[in-house]
Amino acid sequence: MTGQEAAEQIHQRAWIGQKPGLERTRRLLGRLGDPQKELKFVHIAGSNGKGSTAAMVSAILTAAGLKTGLYTSPHLWKFGERFQVNGVPIPEETLADITTRVLEQAEDETEFELMTAVAMVYFRQVGCDIVVLETGLGGRLDSTNIIPAPEAAVITNIGLEHTELLGDTLKKIATEKAGILKSGCEAVLYHQGSYQSEYEACRRLRDWVWAQGYTMDGDLYEEDLVSRFSTDDPEAYLIRLSLKIRTPEGTAGALGRDAVDS
Repeated sequence: MTGQEAAEQIHQRAWIGQKPGLERTRRLLGRLGDPQKELKFVHIAGSNGKGSTAAMVSAILTAAGLKTGLYTSPHLWKFGERFQVNGVPIPEETLADITTRVLEQAEDETEFELMTAVAMVYFRQVGCDIVVLETGLGGRLDSTNIIPAPEAAVITNIGLEHTELLGDTLKKIATEKAGILKSGCEAVLYHQGSYQSEYEACRRLRDWVWAQGYTMDGDLYEEDLVSRFSTDDPEAYLIRLSLKIRTPEGTAGALGRDAVDS
């Protein structure tokens, strides 16, 4: 089996007809030796910004000298990007080998549950010091929530999403996200504020960039912010907001609204 064939095998598993829950993943990992019990985690949930938060936390931990696993979705170019160690995607042959082992033990698991099992087996196999784990959907019943209490549980911005599964109010959705909080773990919660607080985050980022001696393509102006807030659809502008930071080495990257919040 090749890495591409492994991805195709996993993608064949449909979500339709399956009820949310942890039992399928728990049983599968049990047959695989419960690799999650030998790992440490930073668990991240949220409606927006959890992917960028996971990427940044992973980069920080890697720079600190820890062998850091990152399980995130979706991928940008190749399926193996979902399973990274120190920023490097899983090798194709390793993906094929672990997928074969997982499928040999699989029963009625969904696509994401199989991917979670692949991630746990891989991170234990390579001996990760810490794993940054991004939830797929919700938190309480997400397959990533089979882990023991993480070192830290992070909840980013919460909004209305997947209301047919998570609930039709922010309170219900927040309850599902809060399901990743476990006794004994540190909790890091994003301030669930207004649009103004998000602009304030952008302005603080700008001040930090200037303090480092860097420059930015574009700027934020108070009078422009006020006029934007007076429109009927302020979020339309926020979603398009992008700050490109320039360092002596070149452009560090573009930060959208959710990444800035993170």
